[in-house]
Amino acid sequence: MTLSRPLARMAVRAGIIAVLVLAYVGAEWISEVHEHKGLPVTAWNPGLGLLFAAMLYAPGLTALALAIGIVLAEVLVVESVLDRATIIGLGVLAGGCFALPVVHARRQGIDPALARLRDVMLLFLAGGAGATLYSALASVLLMAEGAMEWGDIADASVPLLIGDGIGIAVITPLTLRLFAYRHGASSPAPADAVGLAASLLVVVVLVWVILHGGDAAAPVHLYVLVLPIVVAALRMGLDGACLALGVAQVALIIVMHLYGFGAAAFAATQAEMVVLTATGVLVGVIVSERNVATALAAAARARLAGLEQAALRADRLTLASAMSSALSHEINQPMTAARALARAAALRLAGDGPPDMPRLRENIQGVVGNIDRVTDILARMRAFIAHGGPERAPTDVAEIVEDTMALARPRAERAGIRVDVDLPTSLPPLPCDSVQVQQVLLNLIGNAIDAHSAMSPPPQVGVIAVSVAWHRAAGRIEFSVRDNGPGMPADLAERVFAPLVSVKADGLGLGLSICALIVESHGGRIWLNAHDPGATEFRFWLPLNPS
Repeated sequence: MTLSRPLARMAVRAGIIAVLVLAYVGAEWISEVHEHKGLPVTAWNPGLGLLFAAMLYAPGLTALALAIGIVLAEVLVVESVLDRATIIGLGVLAGGCFALPVVHARRQGIDPALARLRDVMLLFLAGGAGATLYSALASVLLMAEGAMEWGDIADASVPLLIGDGIGIAVITPLTLRLFAYRHGASSPAPADAVGLAASLLVVVVLVWVILHGGDAAAPVHLYVLVLPIVVAALRMGLDGACLALGVAQVALIIVMHLYGFGAAAFAATQAEMVVLTATGVLVGVIVSERNVATALAAAARARLAGLEQAALRADRLTLASAMSSALSHEINQPMTAARALARAAALRLAGDGPPDMPRLRENIQGVVGNIDRVTDILARMRAFIAHGGPERAPTDVAEIVEDTMALARPRAERAGIRVDVDLPTSLPPLPCDSVQVQQVLLNLIGNAIDAHSAMSPPPQVGVIAVSVAWHRAAGRIEFSVRDNGPGMPADLAERVFAPLVSVKADGLGLGLSICALIVESHGGRIWLNAHDPGATEFRFWLPLNPS
């Protein structure tokens, strides 16, 4: 038989309350709580720390569990002399006094994972307010019942306040952080865990060294515990601080009981623990907040880098469709040359006499060479789109220019244009993608040829001058392509490298934008140096050291 949904919820809540009550009573038994003037006084209050942590998640249920737990602890552990009504009143007061500040902290948006300094401050304020309110109202209740007088308030309520505050300050953050780990927070790295274990061992050794003689004045030297506690906080943030403080508190209670320290020594010790706790927890949460901020910054940088890569890839993919059209522009010259050579070979084979085998062999080799060049261009363009960068290799600049001229000169000669080359005799190897650099030169020379062919009337002598210069101080090789063509309008000159901008009626407007993309991907720069009629010049340089 299955329970109805309301009954099932009630059963779950009853189970939670029972677990919390057992945890509180067990912790009170471990902490050796005793009654002083009717108030349950202990050196620290781990049970309250546990339930205060749970209260941040379920204030109502936990307040009820705290009230029941205090009543049972007074009867079973403390064996209080107070009447049952007074004990129940203390339980109800505790539940209400600690729940009210927690409800307010929840309204202020406290994060139980304590990821920020603000959350820890809200926790401390809520805990301090609850402990102060409970200590004051419990004292008023006991005075009304005749179990306490005005002169007993300092002796009873102050130790109660300190014990409750220590329990909340030490156990509550530790419990909340452990709960956060159960729900997805990252666990400490092994190196941090080893360092933390060393700090905890130092805490235990220092407590024993300071207190082992039983000297009542020894607790004043406990301030040295701040060193290992701060070290633990620096290594693991708030988690390390809470663990170190918890170990220090347990070690203090055990050693002081072993050597028979009195109530005055306990009170002095706990007063120092208040300062140590505040220092350790604040240092720990600041370190944790810094670590979280560093991790968030690193994640943001990684996301930004990913977005940049995605944007670059998107740009390349956007250009891919344009490049499919641009490829016809780029491979037109080798394909035209191959077609002309193939036709020449076919005519020689179709002649009446025996074919001129050396010329025929030269034509066929030219066809194969131009087809190989087309294949090279396609492969490099595909690699450029896929990887976003050129395949650099040390290349002879003279070889780049000579290969370019071998392809450009036949077209220039057919258009009646002379191509002059000024190439220094000794140039260093240029780390570049030779096919892509040749494409830039071919594009600039082809544009100059087209500009001359479109002139009406054409100039008497068309001249294209290609020059190369080595700028040693700047560490770069500079190329120049000049012509005595018609020049370029000023409005187009300013945006000539933008996509889809062309000075030709049938131009795609992609050639110069692809040239700019290639040059910039090599770490260089391309620009229109002059655009006047009779003196048009494009220049670009490439670095000898790409880094």
